[in-house]
Order: sequence, then C-alpha cells, then structure tokens
Amino acid sequence: MKKLLFVLLCFPYTIVAQYPGWTLYTTANSGIGSDTTLAIFVDDEGDLWFGTVNGAAKFDGNSWITYNHSNSPFTNYIWIQSIEQIADTMYFAYGQGVYKHYNNVWELIPINLAKVLKKDGLNNLWIGTDGFGLVKILWE
Repeated sequence: MKKLLFVLLCFPYTIVAQYPGWTLYTTANSGIGSDTTLAIFVDDEGDLWFGTVNGAAKFDGNSWITYNHSNSPFTNYIWIQSIEQIADTMYFAYGQGVYKHYNNVWELIPINLAKVLKKDGLNNLWIGTDGFGLVKILWE
C-alpha cells in the first residue's frame, strides 16, 4: 500500500493517463487558472467551480470561465480556498477576506484569514478563519 501511495504522489500524470474514463485538466488543455486546485464546489445549476492559486474557474461541462485579475478583483496568485453559494450569490474565501459576487458586481467582506465557507439550513453564511474565530453572517 505504501508503494502505491508513493507512486501516486510521485507520478500523478502517468497514473491518470493509464485509466480509461479519467481526464486530467490542466492550464494547457482547459480554462482552469492554475494547476493547483484548493477548492471544488457544485452550484445550484450543476456547474463546477474551482478555487485555485490564481483565482477561480467555472466549468459547465463544455466551457470554462476563469475569474482572475483581468475580469474580477482577484489579484495574481490569490488563493481561493473555499466557495459557497446562497441563492444567486457566490462567495469566495481567500486569506484577506471573502469576495461576494452577484449580478456581475463584486464586494469584499473583509475578514482576516478566511479559510472555509459553509451555509446552514437558514442560508446563513459561516466563515471559518485561521486564528481569528468563526463568523456568522445572517441571511437577509
């Protein structure tokens, strides 16, 4: 078992290429913004969202939209660590806070070291931080 784990960690591209039905998405063959993925989220429409070390990407099964410094307030090398959705609003956590995206408008919620996002059954947004506690934002 240890040998298999070693092989998987050392040679991921080789392993993926050998299994039928597996697809490896990289910056070379897709619209994902980085080859380092930190978060994966499925929205209410069934689209996939990926948090990377260079912004976020949305994949609808056919095409990609990448959100980075050219079309969002994300700077280069922003680490999107968690993604959540409440109604039609998307939330993206990164080290300096949480970005809220609704109707093509971006708003920063300044929360130090935001790491993880989760909505509860009442659509309140919970934000876990690295050393700054837990934040609950009530749904309006």
